[in-house]
Parts: sequence; structure tokens; C-alpha cells
Amino acid sequence: MLKRLKVFLALIFLSTEALSQENWDTTYYVSCKNRLSLGVVVSERSYNVDLSADTGAATSINYDTEARNAIGFIADFDKLALKLLFKTREKLNERKGNTRNSNFFLGIGSNKILFEGSYRFFKGFYDETSGNYIPQFNDTTPYFKSSGMSANLIKAKIYYFTNHNKFAYKSVYSCGFRQLRSSFSGVLTANFMNERIMSDSSMIPALLQNEYGSSSTIKGLSHTGFGVGAGVPGTLVSSSVSLQIYYSFPAYMLNNAIIII
Repeated sequence: MLKRLKVFLALIFLSTEALSQENWDTTYYVSCKNRLSLGVVVSERSYNVDLSADTGAATSINYDTEARNAIGFIADFDKLALKLLFKTREKLNERKGNTRNSNFFLGIGSNKILFEGSYRFFKGFYDETSGNYIPQFNDTTPYFKSSGMSANLIKAKIYYFTNHNKFAYKSVYSCGFRQLRSSFSGVLTANFMNERIMSDSSMIPALLQNEYGSSSTIKGLSHTGFGVGAGVPGTLVSSSVSLQIYYSFPAYMLNNAIIII
């Protein structure tokens, strides 16, 4: 899978360079590519894994991460955008444990063809529903923790904008361009996603393994998807305000999921 992903990323990079946009209608937008944009990012995003038995009779499990308040930076210059997030070290949370996590984003391309790739990693989960099966659970009782459980998520997406001569998607998205006049465009997209969740022991808590029967030994999940879609983004420009809107049509997605026991 890793070798295929490297080939896929290489092809995307070559295609964006070969088809990169050099000319456009400068009465609609202008470039700020000689300027480096830097910013600080604080993320409140978490990562959830929900498990339940096919019969519906077993107690459901809702794994979450103690990963909020991640901090990082974003940089944008010309055809390249980069974002990096990481979780600062904190005092051990006795109830929920701690989560190691990192988030990397890379954007390459122009207002004609744009590629986006991202990688997210989390290690250390706790079950939010622990109170459903831990006896005498209260506000001080530790949650069930799986410190060896990790999640890896890889996403890649490519956009093609049909009205790239008059519409600059990156004008609001990354501030690499400035839209001077209102304009809209059609956009075609293709995307890839691979998600892998692994644990060094069973993902089912010992107190619930009888309820899950033959599924109680599950140690991981793997999910791969490919999809295509379309949308209509646009930027409305007034004398003092620039507003970008985006509407996407339902996308077709091909999925493949594997349970690791």
C-alpha cells in the first residue's frame, strides 16, 4: 500500500506541474505569490472509533482521544501550502490517559489543478461509554483506556477547476491570490483515503468480550476508499468584503473494509 501511495503522489505532483496555470484574466484576480503567508493553528479536533456488534444486543463502544488543543503552523507560498500540527506534552490525565498525535497537510498546484494530501496519526484512546459496563462508575472513576491503540489516516484529493481563467479558488482558501471581481467555476474532484486502526491487544474491553463472541479478538480495522465528485465554488466580491461559497454534488465512493483479528 505504501509503495502504491508513493507512486500515486508522484503522478499527482508531475500532473500538477505539467498542467500548472501560467496565464489568466488579471481583471478578475491577481497573484500574491511573491509573498509568504504564515499562520498559527490551534485544533480542537478529536478522533472517534465506534464499535458495535451486528446483533445490536451487545454494549456499544465509543473510543475517543485526548487530543484537543493541538497546536501548529500553516505556511503558503506560490503553489505550495504546508500545515503541521502536534500535541504538546501535558500532565498525565488519570481518567482518560494521554494521546500522542500529529497532523500533516500538503497542498500543491494552482487555480487550475490543485492537489491536497494529508496524514493524521493518533495513539492512545479511551472509551467514552465506560460507564455502561464498569461497576459503580462515577465522576472520578478512570475510563477504560487502550494506550496501545493507534489510528493512521491518509487522504489525497485532486481538484480541476473549469473556469480557472476568471476564478481563483486559492484567493480565500490560502490567500495566495486576490479575487477582484465576482466569479464562479465548476470543479471536478477525485480522492483517495486509507484508514488503519490497530491495537496491541483486543479492541474489546475484557468486561464486554462475552457479549461480542467471536468478534472479541478483533485487533484492528483497515478501510480504503476511492471516489469522484463535482461542485460549484464561487467568490462574491464587494468594495470591502470577499466571500467564498462552495456547493458539492453527491460523490460516488468505492470502499473496501477489512477487519483484522
